Amino acid sequence: MRRLIIRADAGESVGFGHVVRSLSLAEFLRENYGIRITFYSNPYTKLKKMCGQHGFECVFNDGLSEAEFLRKIGSDDPESVVLIDNRFPYSSDDIHGLGSAVRTIMLGNACDGMHECDYTIFPSGHLDGHAVLEMEQSRGRARLLYGLDYVIIGRSVIDSRNRRRDVGSLAYVAIVAGASDPVGILTQTLRLVNESDLDIPVKALYGFDFCHRAELESLLPELRPGIEAKAFNYDDLFSSRLALSAFGITTYELIYAGIPVVTVGHIRANDLGGRVLQRRYGCNHHLGLFQEVGGEQLISCIQDLWDREDGLAAMRQKQAGLIDGRGLERIGQIVYSCCSD
Repeated sequence: MRRLIIRADAGESVGFGHVVRSLSLAEFLRENYGIRITFYSNPYTKLKKMCGQHGFECVFNDGLSEAEFLRKIGSDDPESVVLIDNRFPYSSDDIHGLGSAVRTIMLGNACDGMHECDYTIFPSGHLDGHAVLEMEQSRGRARLLYGLDYVIIGRSVIDSRNRRRDVGSLAYVAIVAGASDPVGILTQTLRLVNESDLDIPVKALYGFDFCHRAELESLLPELRPGIEAKAFNYDDLFSSRLALSAFGITTYELIYAGIPVVTVGHIRANDLGGRVLQRRYGCNHHLGLFQEVGGEQLISCIQDLWDREDGLAAMRQKQAGLIDGRGLERIGQIVYSCCSD
């Protein structure tokens, strides 16, 4: 059976969403198919530690360009399967540089190189319709798969959702902004809430690689009763009545768990994704690019949704059944088929 190499980066500027997603997939493949897996990544110590904690080797890029790094991957194991879960504008030549015997799978990255992969999979529901049409008309060899059926939901998310308390007992808003939160959405939102007349309990859940710890530490003594900040965990997230989330993988996890969610983008691409998802399914309430959302607008939105149980119930109804939690299994079967041919 071929070895699987996962090409994924993480860090303060790019976050950990792609690595967390890939780790969930890697654990599933190891447990169900016995596939040997190695990560190839940018040199970030916390990333290597995370991979090690899950029992996977992580090979760091030693100053190579991305094209050179792919050629190294191909030369290290010229008959491997390479899964690329990384935001980079890969060219067709980059993919060809892996070698003709390497099978390739691209996850969630619209670029020229995706057409030269064996499979290109967009595990989301916000892929723009024009992009889909362009991809389907491409003359590349990639088989294109996309949609909510491929959203990867990890075991810890499923377990936590199953432990969730009855919605009638929930009495707070959760704020989440990813593992690193480079823009500072969490601390800025905490300040806005703390300085507002919002009389709703709030739990701000900061990620393990949070970039703004010093700012948060200085803010903690000023927080009003009922407003708290603590380390991210799914049990607290899924026990909220309403969540404010930076748009991304966590948004889909909230939808899967049936938590009404207000989304904001931290970059333009995520802003567009949040808008498309709301327009297509109505399973989130998207405010826009965080840097362009006014404080009064954000607070007013939270208060209005909180006060309208009918609105929250309508969002829960639209979320129900959208994501079945089997995306991991579907993508896992594709990877296995590539590894076993």
